[in-house]
Amino acid sequence: MGRRLGLETSPVGISERVAEANEHAFWEYEPEPYEGALAVIRSRREPLFAEEDASLGWEGLSAASLSLHEIDAYRDLMLEPPWVDDLARVVDEILDGHAGDEGQSSQSGDGSPLLRRNSGLKSFDW
Repeated sequence: MGRRLGLETSPVGISERVAEANEHAFWEYEPEPYEGALAVIRSRREPLFAEEDASLGWEGLSAASLSLHEIDAYRDLMLEPPWVDDLARVVDEILDGHAGDEGQSSQSGDGSPLLRRNSGLKSFDW
């Protein structure tokens, strides 16, 4: 049916169309402000040319507040053991409403700092 309509049906052609659509969405999308609070979890170990904006572009998109949190892992590894356990703890703290307290720290299983709440980053409130 796709061929009769002039549509690409090969896996390579479909992948190319998806990649083109994703690139278009990347350049054209303008996010709307969100009514609730946002929490950004970022990696403390960023690549050399990583985004310099501490909020990773989320500042100004929350009508309530934006809290920033760091995990001591590379971003590509945050979903892999053992760092995923640290990420889960941070998410639990955020969902429990305890992660916004300035100056408090969480500890990993070995007692080393897992998360410094707001890690010296600004906490934005509107």
